[in-house]
Amino acid sequence: MNLKRITGSLTFRINLTLFIVIGILAFGFSKAIVHVVNVINNGNQCVSLSTIVSQAVDAHLLRIENATKAAAAINHDNQLSYANSRIFCDSIKSIINADSVYVAAHRSEYFKVEQALKTVWENGAPQWSEPYRDKAGNETVTFLAPLRNRRSNVYAVLCVNMSTKWMKELTDNERATERTEIAIVSPKNVYIFNTDSTLFAQPADTVQLTRIREYSIPCNGINLSVGGEGAVTQKTLQRCGWTIQCIIPQGDYGVVTLIIMIFTYIMMISLFVLLALCILVIMRWYLHPLSEIADATEAISHGNFNVELPKVKQRTDIRQLRDNFMRMQEALKQYIQDLRHTTEQKVSMERDISIAAHIQKGMLPKPLSKRPDIDIYGLLKPAKVVGGDLYDYFIRRSVGADGESHDFLFFCIGDISGKGVAASLLMTVAGHLFRNISRRTTSAARICEAMNTGLAEGNDENMFCTLFVGVLNLTTLRLDFCNAGHNPPVLVTEGKAAYMQPKVNMPLGVMDDIQYESETLAMHKDDILFLYTDGVNEAENPAKRLFGNDNTLKAVQAASNSISMRVLAANVLANVSNFAQGAEQSDDLTILSLKCLADTPAE
Repeated sequence: MNLKRITGSLTFRINLTLFIVIGILAFGFSKAIVHVVNVINNGNQCVSLSTIVSQAVDAHLLRIENATKAAAAINHDNQLSYANSRIFCDSIKSIINADSVYVAAHRSEYFKVEQALKTVWENGAPQWSEPYRDKAGNETVTFLAPLRNRRSNVYAVLCVNMSTKWMKELTDNERATERTEIAIVSPKNVYIFNTDSTLFAQPADTVQLTRIREYSIPCNGINLSVGGEGAVTQKTLQRCGWTIQCIIPQGDYGVVTLIIMIFTYIMMISLFVLLALCILVIMRWYLHPLSEIADATEAISHGNFNVELPKVKQRTDIRQLRDNFMRMQEALKQYIQDLRHTTEQKVSMERDISIAAHIQKGMLPKPLSKRPDIDIYGLLKPAKVVGGDLYDYFIRRSVGADGESHDFLFFCIGDISGKGVAASLLMTVAGHLFRNISRRTTSAARICEAMNTGLAEGNDENMFCTLFVGVLNLTTLRLDFCNAGHNPPVLVTEGKAAYMQPKVNMPLGVMDDIQYESETLAMHKDDILFLYTDGVNEAENPAKRLFGNDNTLKAVQAASNSISMRVLAANVLANVSNFAQGAEQSDDLTILSLKCLADTPAE
């Protein structure tokens, strides 16, 4: 009934039509803005890319030309003989890192080089050859410089063969996306280099350039062309006549374009929301009594039984509905008042515990997907509904000490002083600190120092946290760890379990400005690292005897042949449970175990 009343009104239809029309116009306007901005941004990116690549290529060629010309000038007065020409060529090759350097006359096994030789003999000026593939299949260009005798006559040509691999490395570093195209074209319109390697030494394609070139703009010696399909720049190097071409196709959105696009769509959505609010206000005014009854019943459903229902003067179905709700309101008020008296205290306590348990559960990391290099598993069994233990782990890619990028496993296990809700809240803080700090460093000591600073600030309750932090390079299996007053872990290597003897640092949160020391350990395939809290070794049986360190070590040794770390943790926990013989758990129990599955790389 209400839906028919709303949709059947003239006001609704007018506003809905206006909403649709403005929405279409706003969408079209936003698309036009995004297109224009993307064309401009692509042009700017193309000019910047062309400048960077041109300067890099020009500098590389200048280094080769200068070194070759200088070598030719040094031997101006001493005409090379066959005996010393090889020594001369080898020295040039080592200086400029060329593929090969040799002295030639008029002939060459490569047609493109022979053409260049002819030109050098005729005009006596240095020159770059057209691109060609050498016998090994390498994409190559040759720089040729004349060698002159004492009479300044050309008696031979010094040839320097350079592979174009350095051009690929340069363009790979500068390209923003895979769709960005970079090409280097010779004066004879042949590709010296192209991001599509199949086009090497092929005639340069001008079809795509013509299709893009709707607007041509000279820009600092760079010919910029933009159009509906993207942007292209062409810059000719004066020294050798090579042309650098950069093409950024339409749809490769830059950061500026994305920001403006997001801003435009937000504005469009805001307009839609504003129109929707206007329609809602009009509909509320049109059906004001029914809207107030709905608001009142909503308030009743949230427990406000004293809300006043609106007065309806007209004798309509809405008035009858209002009277029925009033009688229901009085009945519910009496019922809830009686029920609240008996359950209020219980609900309050359960709510607090439920919130704390939810916070603690959210701190636990999700199991890692199966990996070929590492197996890690953790479990937490609080003594109460909530506990003060924590463990965490995650894998992040970062740059290691060797300057290379590796996957690192960050993990920690800790024990907060005390139990219950207060300890679980501090555990939440410690867990968030570990996650945030570990994203900025791979040093376990730096992680502990930063966490200590965060936990010590405002620690009026003098609570503290023992913590063991490890950072494992999954490529080299080099473990960087720091022990902040925590139980020493068990290391299983070559099938033998033994306690580690790490340096013991101050627990976290005791005082600010403490320096922490980390240590390193070289792990190997099938090595197991078992970490735990004192809920394991201090578990009690009915006779008040402790499980102890010896039993912990034996349990790990016995479970070290388990098929996975999940099974290993379960076996150790079963040993502790059997020892306790049903006695009440006195402290939170946490286990974190990891196993290296891959070998370290060969030296």
